[in-house]
Amino acid sequence: MAMPGTLPVLNKKVVEYETRYCLGQSYIVREKDIPYLEECALILNKGLYQGVLLRNTESFRFFQKEEIKGELVLDNNMYLWNRESCSYWSDKADEYYLPTEANLGEIKELLKSTENIDLIPSVLVYGRIPMMVTANCVRKTTGKCSKTPGISVLKD
Repeated sequence: MAMPGTLPVLNKKVVEYETRYCLGQSYIVREKDIPYLEECALILNKGLYQGVLLRNTESFRFFQKEEIKGELVLDNNMYLWNRESCSYWSDKADEYYLPTEANLGEIKELLKSTENIDLIPSVLVYGRIPMMVTANCVRKTTGKCSKTPGISVLKD
């Protein structure tokens, strides 16, 4: 629920900024995924998206080498937690998402310490994030691996 008086401010901010579309990449990338990444690079260079959302350093390196048209956006799991990490990425990427685990105090401290770094901070306001991402079979430990890709869901 929004705090009283914040919705007009939020709506104004949404109107002030243009909407951009980024092509989101996988959390885990293997060598077998190179044809997929090449196809994504072709799509990006056609200008259908304004950038690419990167979730791992392997994807970053691929798109950096490809010199794509568009922005390189680092997802929240790239863990830019401090001035040093933001400084490292400042000449390599255009934007980053603040870590979802960061509390308000940590966010304020990070933003204050990086205000002179040429890297745009963004934040995930609402959405679903995975609890865990792995290339291994999580069902194998329970003896229930079906040898097929899938999504496992925990119920409370």
